[in-house]
Amino acid sequence: MPEENSTLDAMYERYDAFAEGRRPGDSRPLYAAILARLAENGHLAEARGWRDVALERLRGHLQLTGVAPDATTRTRVPDIRTGEL
Repeated sequence: MPEENSTLDAMYERYDAFAEGRRPGDSRPLYAAILARLAENGHLAEARGWRDVALERLRGHLQLTGVAPDATTRTRVPDIRTGEL
């Protein structure tokens, strides 16, 4: 499945399958795609007014968190490309 059409959660599900031995092959390209998506989402979020955007490790995965333009508390930044949250 091309990564550009996948949600971040779906990408992590495939990555977990590699890590757990349920999927053969090299997980490095997929992990690089995950990092690229997180970087892209960070740039897009900041351009849309999110503040204090940062990478955090939550439940074993890297995720972006920040303060939405109309909020005062930190929350997970959505996967802006796919609209996932």
